[in-house]
Amino acid sequence: MSGEGRGPTLARRIRDEGGARGVTFRRFMELCLYDPAEGFYAGPVAGIGREGHFLTSVSVSRLFGHILAQQIHEVWARMGRPEPFAVIEQGAHDGRLAADVLGWCREFAPGLYAAARCMIVEPLGHWRERQRATLEAGGAGEKLAHAVSLDELAATPGEGVFFCNELLDALPVARVRFSRGAWREMRVVWRGDRFHWAEGEEVSGELAGMVARIALPEIEGYATEIHDGLRPWLRSAAAALSSGVILAFDYGLAAEAYYDAARTDGTIRAYRRHRMVADVLEAPGQQDITAHVNWTELTSSAPAAGLECLGVVDQHHFAVGVLENDLRRLEGSRDAAALAAAFRAIAHPEGMGRLFGVAGFAKSLGGQGPLSGFRHARFLV
Repeated sequence: MSGEGRGPTLARRIRDEGGARGVTFRRFMELCLYDPAEGFYAGPVAGIGREGHFLTSVSVSRLFGHILAQQIHEVWARMGRPEPFAVIEQGAHDGRLAADVLGWCREFAPGLYAAARCMIVEPLGHWRERQRATLEAGGAGEKLAHAVSLDELAATPGEGVFFCNELLDALPVARVRFSRGAWREMRVVWRGDRFHWAEGEEVSGELAGMVARIALPEIEGYATEIHDGLRPWLRSAAAALSSGVILAFDYGLAAEAYYDAARTDGTIRAYRRHRMVADVLEAPGQQDITAHVNWTELTSSAPAAGLECLGVVDQHHFAVGVLENDLRRLEGSRDAAALAAAFRAIAHPEGMGRLFGVAGFAKSLGGQGPLSGFRHARFLV
């Protein structure tokens, strides 16, 4: 979301909050992205698509939503076609993905459409307005309700599917560096006229426990991220469902590759107008900050959240698995050429198909065998 014209006040507030010691990078990332007044995701101008800051599978074509809808339909059928059936999204931006999912259901699965109750988790009012406008334009406005948080949904959990696309890469992460024989949490301090990295004290508490559990390579100067928000997030997402499936689409790595000795500077990146920005710390609130998802950390937390891990599959194999029985319908479409181009963009092995992964989790899901999208899944636990 655009942060043009914003940022100076946020930078001053971060500087004042940190004082001489600065703030942890986790706190810096949290404020840069989610400050309700000046955070990157608080801006009222959409930042997705060719005119924004980055592309997603959703912005490429409605086909992504149609593929997801077919997987949701399979889950609904396996669960005995319950009604009502919750279709929950978090990190929905302008609501296009939810609208595409419901649009496919209305056309090809009217029973699921009738049962569906769309819930978007969204704390910000202007995004709620845009999401409602998007669904109303698609004729599904009556299906939409909003929740401020996952905790609100947990008060009355239901049967359904929970999904998110490129949400987890934007969860704030801790950054650590091995220096002088110990792991230290990185901080962000103001010096001169800009923010700089600074080493903090040795890691302690839960963060130290995570560092020890992951067994990071103890190489002088080695820096990386610790995803201390993934386990709490998965617990909260699981609590929103009494039964069903959680699907998380994002780019990430298994822990073995993430913490390889050759990856000496982690995966933290900043993006603005489709370009990678060299300085992650510049222009708070005006650029996106991301970190690859540690799939192993996420999937290994499933049992504690009361979930069965379905595995992690790349987006290419997810799409192929879901569409395997539907290719004739696509071939007969009047938009066959456009659909083929969209499929290549979303699922091509040399593009989004390999770059993006899908993590799946089940809670009291009936039926036998893997879901179609997870026929080729890996288990990173």
